[in-house]
Amino acid sequence: MSYARTKALALAMALGILFLFSAETGGQQRGPAHVKPIVIRAEMAKGRVVYQVDSKPALPDLLRVLNVLEEQRGKDCPVVVLLDFRVPISEFWNIDGTAGKADLTNLRYFVFFRDTEKMVEIKWGPAVPYSTNPSIDRDPLGIR
Repeated sequence: MSYARTKALALAMALGILFLFSAETGGQQRGPAHVKPIVIRAEMAKGRVVYQVDSKPALPDLLRVLNVLEEQRGKDCPVVVLLDFRVPISEFWNIDGTAGKADLTNLRYFVFFRDTEKMVEIKWGPAVPYSTNPSIDRDPLGIR
């Protein structure tokens, strides 16, 4: 086998190994987008709101647990907030404020219904002026 042919074969093998490595990783990038998300669950138990973070009780308190996880996973770590439909609506702001104190801002909110095993995502829109007769055409600033 000639030197040029051996060199071409070695180059082809190197490219093949590189292709296999990139295919094996699925082209995934490393960084905050692939950090395991933090999962906060808020449920009603005995008439009060109880928190779990990553399936463990948030003890001694939610803020301390989130501070530790922010140090481990970074402030851009995604946070999934699962709220039992029975918790007061004020829990949205309580959790948002607590996560903000822990420098976590990448939150997605879901309300879950255990009896139907379904959940819906809640997305925040822009603030609109208060009105007892708001527009129903979905224009966020449209007030009749």
